[in-house]
Amino acid sequence: MTTELVQAHSPAGALVDASADTDLLVVGARRPAHSLGNPLGHVTHAVLHHAHCPLVVVPSHVRPHSGD
Repeated sequence: MTTELVQAHSPAGALVDASADTDLLVVGARRPAHSLGNPLGHVTHAVLHHAHCPLVVVPSHVRPHSGD
């Protein structure tokens, strides 16, 4: 596994730039069940529209803490 530190003006910009050199970009999307409006965050939405490669958006359901 390779780790690369990237400095960018925005997370979306960094991901769009990285998408130019990759075959597939995978991003997560979290949205609380009670949330209204756009189901994607602004970073995921921007990458969806500007990525240079195929994109997979993996939903992550936020579960309330069970108090265990």
